[in-house]
Amino acid sequence: MSDSHIDGAIRSRLYHEHLILGAEFGDNGHVLRYHSQESEHASNAWHEGAVLAEVTGHYLLLASGDASPQFAEAACAGKKLAVGACAFEGVLTGDGSLVSIPLLARTGDHEYLFFDRSPRIDVLDAWLSFLSGIEQNGVSPFAGVHCEEVADTHVAFLLWGKRSTELLSDYLHDGEHLPRKGEVRACMLDEIPCIVMRPEMARHDAYLLLVPPHKSVILWRSMLSFTYATPVGNKTVNEMLDQGTTWWKLVSQDGAIRVSKDALESMHLVRAQPDYVGARGLEGATERGV
Repeated sequence: MSDSHIDGAIRSRLYHEHLILGAEFGDNGHVLRYHSQESEHASNAWHEGAVLAEVTGHYLLLASGDASPQFAEAACAGKKLAVGACAFEGVLTGDGSLVSIPLLARTGDHEYLFFDRSPRIDVLDAWLSFLSGIEQNGVSPFAGVHCEEVADTHVAFLLWGKRSTELLSDYLHDGEHLPRKGEVRACMLDEIPCIVMRPEMARHDAYLLLVPPHKSVILWRSMLSFTYATPVGNKTVNEMLDQGTTWWKLVSQDGAIRVSKDALESMHLVRAQPDYVGARGLEGATERGV
């Protein structure tokens, strides 16, 4: 990302849309907010309507190939996903330290998407890159996995609030359905092919939409034509994540993060079977009282 907020913002297909809305940009080019009272207005919209944000500066990794299920299930400590499922999952280093908590979606038998927009995306990227190429006794357990960063192939929208399902349903044709909670699905939203993830979230329904870049302006304008849809910036999204999740504060910090196994289990970020990277270290840290 460019150090210039103008250069950084221009990378978004929605740059001029943000300008029209009076956006305030940060040094990294991300939209911070649209007006000074945004947080207060967004809270009302969240509980009564829906908020819409372009998610920028995010990490989107496509892991594919024969070894992708083994790779995803080793890298991510949460539930093992069936095709069409998605969940926030803890990623740990070998000693049980928390790397990050990406949204993992299984989009095919041998295809997964890792999505993260926390401040720890560089740490996550480095760790997954290392893990995918690891060797043990001359054997590469994930040699059949291909990992590609694909954030530039889609524009990411977050739609979240009491009426978000109502809003998205307006774009569906007869016989089409939105994903249920904990699912990912390819949906045609008014003839626009999108990948729609609906993670389990506290409070209101939330949808992460991956939109073709050349259709992003059309869909953005269309969604904001709903009187109960309110645009918000990244600062407000962070505040909402802090209220709507139990773990956002964890991944909002720098440096090593140590969290007990019990705490991670209570947040549904690790599974009972200790067959993921970091399980042994996490157990050992718990025994030592870390």
